Amino acid sequence: MNDFDNFFEAMKKKFEKKKASHGESWRKVSLISLRHRVREEYEEWYTATNEQVEMEKLINLASQCMLLWIRLREKYNILKTLRA
Repeated sequence: MNDFDNFFEAMKKKFEKKKASHGESWRKVSLISLRHRVREEYEEWYTATNEQVEMEKLINLASQCMLLWIRLREKYNILKTLRA
Protein backbone atom coordinates (compact mmCIF):
# COMPACT_ATOMS: atom_id res chain seq x y z
CA MET A 1 0.00 0.00 0.00
CA ASN A 2 1.45 3.40 -0.96
CA ASP A 3 1.32 6.64 1.01
CA PHE A 4 -1.77 7.92 -0.81
CA ASP A 5 -3.64 4.70 -0.10
CA ASN A 6 -2.61 4.87 3.57
CA PHE A 7 -3.86 8.44 3.82
CA PHE A 8 -7.18 7.72 2.12
CA GLU A 9 -7.67 4.58 4.19
CA ALA A 10 -7.12 6.59 7.39
CA MET A 11 -9.66 9.17 6.18
CA LYS A 12 -12.17 6.43 5.35
CA LYS A 13 -11.78 4.82 8.79
CA LYS A 14 -12.24 8.17 10.52
CA PHE A 15 -15.27 8.99 8.38
CA GLU A 16 -16.93 5.63 9.07
CA LYS A 17 -16.31 6.01 12.82
CA LYS A 18 -17.85 9.50 12.85
CA LYS A 19 -20.73 8.42 10.63
CA ALA A 20 -21.72 5.80 13.20
CA SER A 21 -22.28 8.48 15.84
CA HIS A 22 -23.16 11.58 13.77
CA GLY A 23 -24.82 10.11 10.70
CA GLU A 24 -24.90 12.52 7.81
CA SER A 25 -25.47 15.64 9.90
CA TRP A 26 -22.79 17.39 7.83
CA ARG A 27 -25.27 17.45 4.96
CA LYS A 28 -27.72 19.52 7.01
CA VAL A 29 -25.52 22.07 8.75
CA SER A 30 -24.81 25.42 7.18
CA LEU A 31 -21.80 25.98 4.96
CA ILE A 32 -20.60 28.51 7.50
CA SER A 33 -20.60 25.80 10.17
CA LEU A 34 -18.57 23.53 7.92
CA ARG A 35 -16.11 26.35 7.24
CA HIS A 36 -15.74 26.88 10.98
CA ARG A 37 -15.02 23.17 11.44
CA VAL A 38 -12.23 23.43 8.85
CA ARG A 39 -10.76 26.37 10.77
CA GLU A 40 -11.04 24.50 14.08
CA GLU A 41 -9.33 21.43 12.65
CA TYR A 42 -6.59 23.63 11.18
CA GLU A 43 -5.96 25.24 14.56
CA GLU A 44 -5.87 21.83 16.26
CA TRP A 45 -3.33 20.62 13.68
CA TYR A 46 -1.26 23.80 13.97
CA THR A 47 -0.94 23.38 17.73
CA ALA A 48 -0.29 19.62 17.68
CA THR A 49 2.39 18.61 20.16
CA ASN A 50 3.97 15.68 18.32
CA GLU A 51 4.05 13.95 14.95
CA GLN A 52 1.48 11.29 15.84
CA VAL A 53 -1.07 13.90 16.95
CA GLU A 54 -0.19 16.05 13.95
CA MET A 55 -0.88 13.19 11.52
CA GLU A 56 -4.22 12.49 13.20
CA LYS A 57 -5.20 16.15 13.02
CA LEU A 58 -4.27 16.29 9.33
CA ILE A 59 -6.67 13.41 8.67
CA ASN A 60 -9.39 15.34 10.52
CA LEU A 61 -8.60 18.51 8.56
CA ALA A 62 -8.64 16.71 5.23
CA SER A 63 -11.93 15.02 6.11
CA GLN A 64 -13.57 18.33 6.98
CA CYS A 65 -12.25 19.85 3.75
CA MET A 66 -13.75 16.92 1.81
CA LEU A 67 -17.18 17.40 3.42
CA LEU A 68 -17.13 21.13 2.68
CA TRP A 69 -16.01 20.48 -0.90
CA ILE A 70 -18.88 18.04 -1.45
CA ARG A 71 -21.43 20.52 -0.12
CA LEU A 72 -19.99 23.39 -2.18
CA ARG A 73 -20.03 21.23 -5.29
CA GLU A 74 -23.68 20.34 -4.66
CA LYS A 75 -24.55 24.03 -4.27
CA TYR A 76 -22.59 24.92 -7.41
CA ASN A 77 -24.40 22.25 -9.43
CA ILE A 78 -27.80 23.42 -8.19
CA LEU A 79 -27.01 27.04 -9.04
CA LYS A 80 -25.63 26.01 -12.40
CA THR A 81 -28.87 24.16 -13.19
CA LEU A 82 -31.00 27.13 -12.12
CA ARG A 83 -29.03 29.48 -14.39
CA ALA A 84 -29.42 27.21 -17.43
